[in-house]
Amino acid sequence: LEGNSSWRFIPVDYSFQEPQNPFAENWPEVKNYNNLEIADLQADFIAIKVGDVNGSVRSNSNQPGYRSTYSNQLIIATPQVNLEKGVSLQVPIQASDLSTVDGLQFALTYDPSVLQLEQIETPLPGGTFGSWEKEGVITFSWVKDYSTPALQPSSLIDLKFTAKKSGLLSEYLTLDTDQIEVEAYHSSGEHLGIRLQYLDHSPPLFPLSNMNIWPNPAKETAQLEYVLDQNEMVNFTITDLQGRIVQQWQTFMEAGRHQTRVAISDWTPESGIFWVTLSTEKWQQRGKLIKIK
Repeated sequence: LEGNSSWRFIPVDYSFQEPQNPFAENWPEVKNYNNLEIADLQADFIAIKVGDVNGSVRSNSNQPGYRSTYSNQLIIATPQVNLEKGVSLQVPIQASDLSTVDGLQFALTYDPSVLQLEQIETPLPGGTFGSWEKEGVITFSWVKDYSTPALQPSSLIDLKFTAKKSGLLSEYLTLDTDQIEVEAYHSSGEHLGIRLQYLDHSPPLFPLSNMNIWPNPAKETAQLEYVLDQNEMVNFTITDLQGRIVQQWQTFMEAGRHQTRVAISDWTPESGIFWVTLSTEKWQQRGKLIKIK
């Protein structure tokens, strides 16, 4: 609402003239005292956090965070890494298919005595982040921009650390549920929990089946439909008939049926045959896509 600030205050004894439309009037939000000689312990206000539709705001650092229960979860993942003192490491935080997700937010906490944060980047349009290096906290949020093509990025956020000690990354980098509500927002309106999963360097082989590409031929966009038998990091590669890479990305995906929409209008040549390859470390499947003007 226009004219609002982050917090609004209402005297506890105030009565609205139109309770069904409180913003139609200006109510007193302050009390002024001149030459105050005694305490006024009855000057009480009700504080309202603007935009807090689910009561999740934390008004001070001592207040416990709001906790929701979720029927479904969005998995975010990163490879497990053995830390070596003095060695830098790249930590991509990746997500399963975002095609049905309208937004998400989460916080990560790391041990500053073990990990020194060097850099943060996000390749995701609409993604924003913040960091507090002394406390070892990183926050990330994203809202889908429907004006841009619905492409799956390689990662949500890319972190670069230098290890100060040896150990496993999973012991020192975790989700932080105390800073903000860790959740994602499905296009259906459902709120999803978020879980951080560490991936083994050598995941077991799994079959990828029933890959369909439609419409085919296509002009502006095409949709890939496929089924995964288990959670896995999947590579997507688009090449022309000469083997030149037109588009490439990687993302962690959960087991189940998936639909990935791909914008093809900017591919060159303007028309022709392209190969769409989905692969893991030990397995791949390829399909043909015909692009028309």
